[in-house]
Amino acid sequence: MEKKGLNAERIGPKEHKEVNKRLRMQWRKLLALPFLILFTVYDIWIVEGLFAPLQIWDSIHIYHWATFCFLIPLLILFISLGLRSWKFLMYSVVGIYCGWLDILYFLLQVKNLPAVYEWLPFSPTSLQLITWATMGLVVACFIDFKVRDWAKSVTI
Repeated sequence: MEKKGLNAERIGPKEHKEVNKRLRMQWRKLLALPFLILFTVYDIWIVEGLFAPLQIWDSIHIYHWATFCFLIPLLILFISLGLRSWKFLMYSVVGIYCGWLDILYFLLQVKNLPAVYEWLPFSPTSLQLITWATMGLVVACFIDFKVRDWAKSVTI
């Protein structure tokens, strides 16, 4: 007597491994969002919790230089090397250096976005910063999807 089975194709061990590998690669890039949120909370905590009460705004450029030019790039690099994910690196850099951090800085505090971001280069308005951040994310997503397509065309 023959067992009736599903009409779907059976996935062999090799195909199952490939699907699992692709899923494991996808979650790594998603870690960039919690990293961005955690770093934004850290930035709020330092700026609003230390610099604001002590009124030491003269020294904030040292904090920003040390944090954004040294600490964060090294942290992103080490995490992406540990995860073996260039996508985590790309999305983290876009999130922090393309303006999402500055936007989240105010949104997480439930404050209105400032009219002009005077501390950023070129002093962009809120609309300009949101546009720049969105374009950075769109470009990163485009690169992410195109590299996936290129990998399929290269694989034999």
